[in-house]
Amino acid sequence: MAFRYRPLLWEDIPACIRILAEHPILASRFGTTANLVGSALASAWTLDSVMSKAFEERLPDGHARLLGAGVVGFVSDAFLACLKTPPYFWIGPEVTRLFAAGQCPFLSNDQLKTANSVGGLSAVT
Repeated sequence: MAFRYRPLLWEDIPACIRILAEHPILASRFGTTANLVGSALASAWTLDSVMSKAFEERLPDGHARLLGAGVVGFVSDAFLACLKTPPYFWIGPEVTRLFAAGQCPFLSNDQLKTANSVGGLSAVT
């Protein structure tokens, strides 16, 4: 078996939603926010401060099977402090909830430029 990652494509999003919904642990962690994952991924995809990757298994016949997706993004120091303060929470469902509420936890493109030029950046996965 060979595994690889590549940029997440728009057409991968429905499969990612299905994979999440069918996974016994992730589905329970996301709960009711699972139905918001597609719009959150689509929104994150537009930000320079977020890198979205698809993970695949390369099959013997040359095709690939999508296993899931991952997102790495740069966040504010305030959000990072929230992540490190009890009560702890699962970041995927929380980021999804924040996107749905219009409170993007990732830096905007302008905030990314400013943070990169002064104090540095904090990334979350």
